[in-house]
Amino acid sequence: MKRFAAISLMGAAFATVSGSVLAAGQQLNATMNVTADVTASCTNVSTGDMNFGTAGQLDMDDVQTVAISVTCDNGATYTVELDYGIQPNATLRQLADANSGEFMDYDIFQPNATGGQQQTTLWGTAANSEAYAHTGSGAAQTLTATGVLHRASGTSPGTYSDAVSVTLNF
Repeated sequence: MKRFAAISLMGAAFATVSGSVLAAGQQLNATMNVTADVTASCTNVSTGDMNFGTAGQLDMDDVQTVAISVTCDNGATYTVELDYGIQPNATLRQLADANSGEFMDYDIFQPNATGGQQQTTLWGTAANSEAYAHTGSGAAQTLTATGVLHRASGTSPGTYSDAVSVTLNF
């Protein structure tokens, strides 16, 4: 036959932690790990219109610039792509006149390393290795797109236009 003894512990508090018995007033500590994953974020890409103005019949190039604004987190890498417009000839951009059906060729060049104007590297798509790569600063960054319209003396008078999509990848 088994016997049990009843023990009364009035006024005493005990806790059992990991096999140890602690009396009231003692403390144990544990560590809670806290983490956060921060991902790169971009919040804006915007641009104005590029206007070559009134082009005469002279065989000469006309140069214009337009600002493209990009806002990405500090240190976030991104690329900006420009497509070849709505009536390209492969990767050659063309302004078209709806009345005459004629075209005028033009190019758009990437900014230099600090975002300023240059006319050495064509700006296009990543598929053609022509996307502009940069790193965000946490504030709006201005990238200068430089357009060069190649006017030809045989072009008929009219209003020539195109539309280019700007894509921000991050």
